[in-house]
Amino acid sequence: MFRIGKSLVTLSLLGVTVIALAPTAGKASTAGDISYLNVLNTSPLWADSASYHACNVVNVSTSTVSVSIELIEAGGGVINSVTNAAIAAGTSYELLEASGNGFARCRFTLQDNPAVIRANLTIFRPVSGTFQTYATSEAR
Repeated sequence: MFRIGKSLVTLSLLGVTVIALAPTAGKASTAGDISYLNVLNTSPLWADSASYHACNVVNVSTSTVSVSIELIEAGGGVINSVTNAAIAAGTSYELLEASGNGFARCRFTLQDNPAVIRANLTIFRPVSGTFQTYATSEAR
């Protein structure tokens, strides 16, 4: 209850709840839609011609998950992608782009809760038969 002038006004808590939730009602999805909550992105990282971008994902759940992975250039074009990669429990997958030359980021899309994977973008440089890690960006 609160007062406006000399009048006492009662505001129903249920009414306030309906008003607060009403704006989200129009955002309901249909069966099969992917929510932005099912998409993880990294920040873009730079790779030069002597290094390369690698989108890495590991399945930390107890069952196989399906993940689509895209390596996206600064202008929004897809450099490399894989659709619905089946990643078994406890295993990982790497999607790479070997030419470097610019900024790129990774996008990971899945039907499951994103908590079932850990994903990142890593910049690697081959050096004397091994690989040095230059930078990493965690997906979120």
